[in-house]
Amino acid sequence: MTKILKTKPTIIFFSNPFGYGPTTTLIHLAEVISKLTDIQMVVAGKNDGLCKEVFSKSNHSNMQWHDLDERNFDQVKEYISQFKKPYIVSILNRFSIEASRQLGVHNALIDFLAWFWDKPAREYSLSEYYFYNSLGAKVTIPTSNAYDVPIILGSIPKKSKSQAGSQVLINIGGSQNPMVEGLPYEYLKLLVSIIDKIEFPKMNFEKIKEILMEHDFSEERIESQLDKLREVKEAKKQRTLF
Repeated sequence: MTKILKTKPTIIFFSNPFGYGPTTTLIHLAEVISKLTDIQMVVAGKNDGLCKEVFSKSNHSNMQWHDLDERNFDQVKEYISQFKKPYIVSILNRFSIEASRQLGVHNALIDFLAWFWDKPAREYSLSEYYFYNSLGAKVTIPTSNAYDVPIILGSIPKKSKSQAGSQVLINIGGSQNPMVEGLPYEYLKLLVSIIDKIEFPKMNFEKIKEILMEHDFSEERIESQLDKLREVKEAKKQRTLF
């Protein structure tokens, strides 16, 4: 591993790894930056934590790793202070933002859950730059130097007539949060409102059943779920009558 030179200009990344999302976002962002510049980049987190687990899933020759507790304010501040020209990029990590503010270090906070918070963390207001995603909702912006970044960059390709009969895969993530009991109904309602705008062909229940049985789902379980789908479709028909 290349030695980290603390006299060089360096981007230090911190995430708040309560799930895979923050560190995955960190890695994607770092990969984009690496195509624009050869600046030294360091990812800081616990060796036995989720951040390192995600980081280690692939080779990152353009990034160095440093072991520290990313949720320990004193450790974070002490490490940042060792660099001559650091720039801090925080993915939902409030400790690195507050440390940067106290040290007078340039920093940016990436908050892709701005639409979710009732009120953002106090430390978010200390960020020099605040990049967030509102999903079109009215959100509380903790700082004036803020940028609402669309969740979809670019347009969704239109389906051509030649693609008739092709399949569409919709991947829904984030429906289970270890810090919240029960299902996030507001999040699921948002997804339903988006999916509801897509014009799907008539549902082929037999085809669905065939595919699921190929993947070892029991016939009883499949029929139970298909019955629920039929109930939803029938309820939707009833609503459109009034």
